[in-house]
Order: sequence, then structure tokens, then C-alpha cells
Amino acid sequence: MPGGFEDFPIMYDDKLLEQLEGSFAKEYVEKIRKEGKHDYEVACKIFDGFGEKFTLERWTQMRILVCSRLFGFERQGKLDQALVPYADMLNHRKDP
Repeated sequence: MPGGFEDFPIMYDDKLLEQLEGSFAKEYVEKIRKEGKHDYEVACKIFDGFGEKFTLERWTQMRILVCSRLFGFERQGKLDQALVPYADMLNHRKDP
């Protein structure tokens, strides 16, 4: 697992994110942040005490850990993803 999260674009501070101005990457990071915040707020409403136990930043870090372990594959002619950490670690190419 990563020792820190600062290298993941979703965790960039505003100064670093500004360097991506005008790129698809900045728009994508902003979209993912917005979706993550929404999901966090939903979890806070559903689970008693969730917001007191987990901050938005911690939620985002845990989401990074899960998403970075997703394994992409084709099933019945369609692209899909699954949590297969061992297989994912064996495959670090775009085209498996």
C-alpha cells in the first residue's frame, strides 16, 4: 500500500492543481472530488456517527486504496472491473 497519498492527483493541493489548468486532468480531478464528496455525505446520512469517525480526507484516502486495486478485464465482450489485488499487482500494463 502507498506510504502516502500526496502523489495521487485527487489529493493535490490547490497550488499543484492549478498547474493542470486547461487540461482534461484538472476537470477529471474536480469531477472525482465532487462525486467522492457526494458519496461521503450520503454515507454520513446513512450511518450514525460516520462523519465523526471518518473525515472527508480519510474517506478519500480509503477510496484511493480501493480504486488503485481494481483489476480491469473483459467479460462477455464488455470492459469490467473487480477487486483482485493479487492479480492487479501482477499486471501493471494497460493491455494485460
